[in-house]
Formats: sequence, structure tokens, C-alpha cells
Amino acid sequence: MLVLVLVFAFYPGTAWPQEAATIDSAATDSASISKNFPPRIVAIIIEGNRRTKPHIILREMQSQVGAPVDPEVLARDRKRLLNLGIFGRVEIQGYQAASGVEIVVTVAESWFLYPYPIIFLNDREWKWNKLSYGAGLLHLNFRGRNETISASGWAGYNPSVQLDYGNPWMFGKANLFSRWRFFNSRTQNRFYQQSRRQVDEERHGGQFTLGRRFGHFNYLSLNLGYTELKLDPYVPGQTLNFSGQDELPALGATFAHDGRDFFEYPLEGHYARLWLRRVGFGQQNIHYWRGGLDLRRYQKINHRLTLAAHGLVDLAKGKIPVYDLVYLGYGNRVRGRFFERVSGRHLAVSSVEARLPLLPLRHLDARKAAGLRQILPRFLLPYASQVKFGVNLAFFYDYGIVWSQNEIPNLQTGRSGFGAGLHFHLPVVGLLRVELASDDKGKFQRIVDLGVAF
Repeated sequence: MLVLVLVFAFYPGTAWPQEAATIDSAATDSASISKNFPPRIVAIIIEGNRRTKPHIILREMQSQVGAPVDPEVLARDRKRLLNLGIFGRVEIQGYQAASGVEIVVTVAESWFLYPYPIIFLNDREWKWNKLSYGAGLLHLNFRGRNETISASGWAGYNPSVQLDYGNPWMFGKANLFSRWRFFNSRTQNRFYQQSRRQVDEERHGGQFTLGRRFGHFNYLSLNLGYTELKLDPYVPGQTLNFSGQDELPALGATFAHDGRDFFEYPLEGHYARLWLRRVGFGQQNIHYWRGGLDLRRYQKINHRLTLAAHGLVDLAKGKIPVYDLVYLGYGNRVRGRFFERVSGRHLAVSSVEARLPLLPLRHLDARKAAGLRQILPRFLLPYASQVKFGVNLAFFYDYGIVWSQNEIPNLQTGRSGFGAGLHFHLPVVGLLRVELASDDKGKFQRIVDLGVAF
């Protein structure tokens, strides 16, 4: 199963029947172009960008002045602009001009600067003792250039303080991007959680990422990090240094290809990420490697049905400390055995999922609701035009395995599950999944989770 999913996700020549994209703004909320328009784009006009610089929008579009009008490319451009995360709504329209077609891109900017409360449940578990709470300050579109600055802190379960700055595009045509991150945290060690013993990891440090973007879809980056870590209470033999405190310099490299149409809920395209990380330099006890491969493919079978596939492997070499093991049951889960937890040095997961829209995603204009215009403050009215709603039906099969030996694992020892569910596109929340899953023994479980499975 895992091998088939990896081949399907990676090899773009795997053929399924396809239909050309149909562009109808009234029916699909996508780009709208008449087939009778002249074939060349003579102008691209940006509207609604009160803060965002026009070149931030234009650099994400494959459609350019002088290029032929292609409705499918315009539809992909619209989704790519939504993927920036700074627009609640994007519309692209084509209008006939004297010598060609004028493209009008209308954006509705999301709220960009706000203090916000923090409240979330850790480890994807709906338990009060896993609750974290705090506050943060976030700027999603600093300088109107899609830069992100945030400062946040929370108490409760796994308290933490973080500072973060990301710049997706530096030095013009150099196409460089960077990210700085500093943190101080106290988290419960997951390995000891399995034996109901509380051992906390105290971490503080920082990370710096520098990378280059090639075209619209390919990214290559280097990551330099440093972390100081100790276990509380001290557990003999579970830190790599005998002092009980590990100093963890790390250097890593990542290559990513991201051709997904819509990050929040992909229905078409490819995603691939390859990474390698070395921890420890010149230290007697700390020197190990981690690397992996994440492959995803989203293939339209027809204009409604999408088949999605995912394959992931995460491998290690060297003496892996207890705080850098991999798990099923936290970030990576098998639906049908959703709440089971198992740890190891290596991990592999795979999934297939069929996605079918019951109510296609729509962006509603709440300003038209009776009396709402009088109730809302004036500065919030532009954002009331972005209220989204949609429902998808999904059928899925998941498989996962973790192991610690340095050889090919016995796949029969893995975990599997299957089921179906409803996926709700909602404002603020993003995506809410309500699913019913079964394991290979016919035992059912109900799952409520946030965000797309992959």
C-alpha cells in the first residue's frame, strides 16, 4: 500500500481521465473569461489592495501582459493568491478591450494587524487538561509585502514564548526568502507520556532559514538552529550529555515543490518535500541525522471528484535521543486508530482520500444581512464580504508504521483504518472535519478534527 501511494504521488505521468477546467464565476467562484475574447492580455489591473503592494500580487501570477488568455491559468492564479493567506477573497475577471483583454484582479484583504487571544488544545485531543491559553500580536502583511511578524505566549499545557519574522521575498530578482524564530518552551515529553510519567523538556533557542524560490513552485533552503535542552526531572541516560543538558546545534537543507491549487483544501496538483538535518558538530555524544520525504498528489477524476494520495517517510541515523523520536498518535495519525500512540526511530505513513463537493465553497457577503451594516464598526465592513462556507464528502484509507531497527520493517505490524466524513469550510476555523472511521477489526470511532488531513 505504501509503495503504491508513493509511486502515485511522485510520478506525474500516472494518468487518470481529466476534463478541462470550466470557468464560470457564478457557478465556481473562479476566474471568468469568454471564449470570444481576443487571445492576448493587454493589461492587468489590481483593485481592492488598500495595503498590499501591486507587485506582491503580480509576482504570484503566471498570467502576464502579452501572454495568451488562458482560463485555466487564471483559475490557478486566483488560488495561488488565496494561498498567500492575506486575502479573504480573490476574483479575476476579463474584459474585452480595443486590442485584447484587460484582466481585473479584485482582492479583499484580510484583517492584517491585531492582538489576539490564544486558546487551543494540544496534541489534537479534546481534553481540558490539554488546554493552552495566552495572547499574541500578529502582523500578516507587514509593509504591504506579505511579511509576517508575530510575538506570542501561552500558559497552561506546554507553556511557551515565541518571536517570529518571515520575509517571503528579498532582494528583488534574487528571489530569496528568510525566517527568524526565537523560542522558550516547556513541554511534556511524549515518550514518557505513554507510560503516564510526566517528564518535561525545557527548551530555548532559535532558528534561521535562508532560501531561494525558483519560479512559482520550487523552493530550496538552508536552516541553521541552536537549542539548549534539559529534562525535568532529570532522567539518567536520556540526554546525550552526562550533565543532563544537551546543546543541539543543527544544520539542515530542504527542497520543496508546491504545485497544490489551494493549500487549505487541495483538489489538484502536486507537493513534494525532501529534507536532511544534522544535529551536533564536534561533540562527543551528540551527532545524528534525520531525513525524509513527503509526497502528495491531488488528481481530478472529473469536474467534481478528486482522488488524493499521500506518502511520508521520516528516517534517522545515529543515536537518537528520547526527545527526537517520531510518533503515530500526535501530528501523524491513522484514522480508525486515531488515539493510539506508538514511538520509534523511523516512521512511514500513507493515505488515499476521495473528495467530493456537496456544497461547493462559496464566499458570502454578510454585509447584505438585514441590520448588520448598522451593527458592525465601519472598519470591519470590508471583511464581512469574505464569509466562506462549503461542505465536502470524503472517503479515506490510512496506514502507518513506526520502527526502530535499521532494516526494512515488517509492514504487517503497521496500523490501518478507513472511513468517511464531512468536511466543513468555515470562517475563522478554516476546515472542520467530522468523520467516522474503523480499524481493521471493525471497531468504529468518531473523529472531530481541524484542518485538512493532508
